[in-house]
Amino acid sequence: MNIKSFVKTKDCRRKTLLDHFEADCKLPLYLHLCCDNCASICECGQADCGQYTKYPITDCYKDVLFSGSKRDVSNEQKLIENALIQYQKKLLIELAKKLQKQKSKL
Repeated sequence: MNIKSFVKTKDCRRKTLLDHFEADCKLPLYLHLCCDNCASICECGQADCGQYTKYPITDCYKDVLFSGSKRDVSNEQKLIENALIQYQKKLLIELAKKLQKQKSKL
């Protein structure tokens, strides 16, 4: 897969990546949970609609990704995770805006 074509694609980025690995995973109920391209066309009306949000990993390869071992997580660790998720969203939105600007210059 050519990274330039991946960045420029208007198709679903998750599907593009999964196709490369010959993997299949069902799409989330709401498109804004999928990738930045899908989020930009999502019209579900949810609070996060139009913004890329954390994909519900439990719906995709749960058995492969999680070995079954669990550990206790403190409230502080949960807050940190949520803060990191929000930061990731912010970075993705900023990246999408920069890519859109670059695209409009071409």
